Formats: sequence, structure tokens, C-alpha cells
Amino acid sequence: MAISKVQRLIDKMNRGEPAIGVLNMSYSVELVEILAYVGFDFIYADQMFTTIGWKELGDMVRAAQGSDMAVFSRIENDPWHSGDDPGVASRVARALAVGADGVKVNVYSKNEARWAVDASSGWHSRPYIARFVGQGASTTEQFKQFEAEKAAGTLIIPSVESKLGIEQTDEILDIPGLRAFGIAMTDTAIALGHPMDYDHPDVWKFVDRVAKKAKAKGIYLTAGTGYADKTWDGIASRVRRLHDHGIDMIFLQTPEYLFQLATQELLAKVRSALSK
Repeated sequence: MAISKVQRLIDKMNRGEPAIGVLNMSYSVELVEILAYVGFDFIYADQMFTTIGWKELGDMVRAAQGSDMAVFSRIENDPWHSGDDPGVASRVARALAVGADGVKVNVYSKNEARWAVDASSGWHSRPYIARFVGQGASTTEQFKQFEAEKAAGTLIIPSVESKLGIEQTDEILDIPGLRAFGIAMTDTAIALGHPMDYDHPDVWKFVDRVAKKAKAKGIYLTAGTGYADKTWDGIASRVRRLHDHGIDMIFLQTPEYLFQLATQELLAKVRSALSK
């Protein structure tokens, strides 16, 4: 059996190495190929605030085939205003059916987190291919093996960024079968009363408390670098600090943001050179 992309991430994190990814807010199969080529471990394809739909997600998943880069969907969900939405389970199931390696869902509550984790148990992953039907063993035995491989190769990541989600973090970490958990650093800082102040002691206190419990339960943590750092050295230092505080899967703040920083700097240098 070929090792899954999720298992590659887990093996890397178990060696004490951080998995490095990006939150991708644009639909571009070419960009996905570039991100895989340069060596990112994973991407979150954002369906929460962008035009990335189900077809686009499927295209992005296929663009990463043949690489080791995992593609997770950050599915559409409102963690602030909507209350509990049982529909989160169907969106998780559909993202996995499209072929995503897992799902990150910014949850309103512990209930949504539990529904998301439970939804990952379904067998519908690219259901247009009956991968449990073949020569040799019975269909029943092959189906059982397929189910086990799908479960091992899938990662569901409830993430908190609202007041209620933060309050219920300990209960979310106690959900049976939970293997990963996310802290949305920007909105967590806002919810704690410190907008964009990622280094406020209250923010790190929350991160450290979560990391301690997650480590004790064998749960991997994911968080992003945010918008505070505007230089490559600053972003690299932020990654180092997040890992030192127990974050295992660290995503940079979007290729679009990195492109904005790079082109602003480059354009300023071009204009400066032309003015001499």
C-alpha cells in the first residue's frame, strides 16, 4: 500500500519537524503546481471567503497529484454568527468525496467539531472509482481495507477563532477520534481583545495551554503566521516561534499576501533605480 500524503505529514511531525504549508485564497491549478514544486508540505484551499467552489477544489486536488503535497479544504462555515450548523457534516463529506486529503473547518462550537470528525468516517472518497472492487479477495474484505486506508489517510481539523469556540476548546480536544486541531491566530487574538497583536501574553497563554493538552493526547496543532510580519526574516522567525510553542502544522499567510509583499518591494526598487 502506498503511503498517504497525510501519513507523510504525520511521520514528519512525529520526527519533531514542522509541516509547512500555505492558506491558498485563489483558484489556480498552476499556482498549486508551483507550491508543490517548491516543496510545501500542504495547502489549505480556502472555500470560506473565496470563489473556490467544488469543481475548483477538485481541480486543485488533481493539480497536486504526483507530488507529496497534501491538499486540505478550508470549507465554508461561519464560526461567529450562525449558531450550530449540522450542514457542516455534509460539506466535510463532500470535500473528502472530491478528493481532498482532509478538511479544516473553523467551527462555531464543540457540536460542529464533533459533526465534522464524525463525517470523516464515510467511505465516499472519489466514489466514481470503486477502489474496493478488484481481483482476489472478496468485495467485503477489500471494502474493509479501503475504509481503513481512507480513515488513516484523512485528517479533519476543527479550528477555533470565536469566543464560544475558544471557551469550548478543552471539550473539542476530548472528542473521540480527533487527530488535529487548529488555532486561527488572527481572529483568536481579536476574540481575546488584542486585534493583530499576535505576541500579546494572553494569546501565547492560550496557545501554550492548548499545546500542552494536545501533546498529552497526541493531537497535532495547526496555526498560521498571520499578517504582523512583513519581511522574509520576520515570517521565518514567526514560524520558528510557533513551532517552539507546540504548533506542528504551520501555514504561511497566503501566497497572495507573500506576492503582495514581494511585488511591493520589487516595484519600489524598480522605481528607485529608474529615478537615479
